[in-house]
Amino acid sequence: MAIVVASEKQEASRGAAENQAAGTPYGCLPCIVCHGRDARAALPAHPWLVKCDTCGLMRVHPAPNDDLLAEIYDEDYFRTFGYAEGAEQAYRAIRAQSAGRLLSLAERHFAVGQLLDVGSGLGDLLAEAMRRGWHAMGVEPNAWAANQADGVAPGATDVGGIEDFSFGEMRFDLVTCVDVIEHLKRPDEALRSLHSSLRPGGGLVMTTPNVGSVLARVLGAHWPHYHIDHLWYFNRATLTALVEQAGFEVLDWRPAPKIFNIAYVAGIFRQNAKAAWVRRAADGCLRHLPAPLLARPLPAIPEGQLIVAGRREC
Repeated sequence: MAIVVASEKQEASRGAAENQAAGTPYGCLPCIVCHGRDARAALPAHPWLVKCDTCGLMRVHPAPNDDLLAEIYDEDYFRTFGYAEGAEQAYRAIRAQSAGRLLSLAERHFAVGQLLDVGSGLGDLLAEAMRRGWHAMGVEPNAWAANQADGVAPGATDVGGIEDFSFGEMRFDLVTCVDVIEHLKRPDEALRSLHSSLRPGGGLVMTTPNVGSVLARVLGAHWPHYHIDHLWYFNRATLTALVEQAGFEVLDWRPAPKIFNIAYVAGIFRQNAKAAWVRRAADGCLRHLPAPLLARPLPAIPEGQLIVAGRREC
């Protein structure tokens, strides 16, 4: 997400994780991209961030434990990103628009067929994919979100993490992974597993924040994507290398536009702003502005990265 105002609960969880990470030696498992073992502190303001000396991949070290992550990924998690009471319709409208753009790009490269959405959240991409003729299913570890997804894509979501998902005989024509790879404990292993789940001619469409973007470089330690539940921070080179090492051929890379509307932004500030007057102003917008104005899309912000990759036959 491009606009993040952390809730008090998330701040407390992240603070505990930062204390856990501070002062910990950097020696750890080899880098998942270049297999180098040397890393150093990435940003003094975030002592829990380290950067590989060889390829520049940034990561949280050590990764927060499961209890801390469970505190972050609770029922309030999606509300911190604008899914607020009274604004659900406007929220889903922009999510559907974003999903439509992503699927239009995917359909230039891959035939419509079986689709797996990893980290399918509230089900908006699943619903849009079904509307376009895909046979879609999702995997989502947040049980609350999966329950909400049933309202727009009934029965399409399996509750659980991709690391624990068994594909069995299932094979897919397309895997989508929207702002998820940075949350996985071992994205290298997940990508190899997803590669094996694809039919010949199938592929992957994935988005993630871009730590090499102009916005990230300008904002430095204040870049809003630096938080403890983002375990990995990719630039174009490290993301491309990881995808290729998993057996994919990169077909396209481009900035990933983010779409917002007034309801989405107001919902975030109503839920998370620390100043009471900001919360009241946001609530007033949601209560009193006309619905068409609340739902009108704002100009897209190209602040992430999107990669399209085909299954390379090994």
